[in-house]
Amino acid sequence: MFELGNNLFPTAKMKFEDFDIRFTLRGSTRMGSACYSERKLWFHPEVMKRNPEKYMQTVIHEVAHLYQRKLYPYSQPHGREWKR
Repeated sequence: MFELGNNLFPTAKMKFEDFDIRFTLRGSTRMGSACYSERKLWFHPEVMKRNPEKYMQTVIHEVAHLYQRKLYPYSQPHGREWKR
């Protein structure tokens, strides 16, 4: 995901190794979460096991948030910059 993001947004390059990735989300409301300032990504381990396709969509979604936050630090989480 970061390779694609780096190609799309060359001024906001990031590396997978720069982020702490955790599989500790629980409950049914969120499948993933991202925090650029803390350099962390969280994922729901049960989703990964039950539905790998949905899991990959979640990974893409959360990595998009990291690029959005780096490029547009004051934009809304699902605003027009993120959708772009």
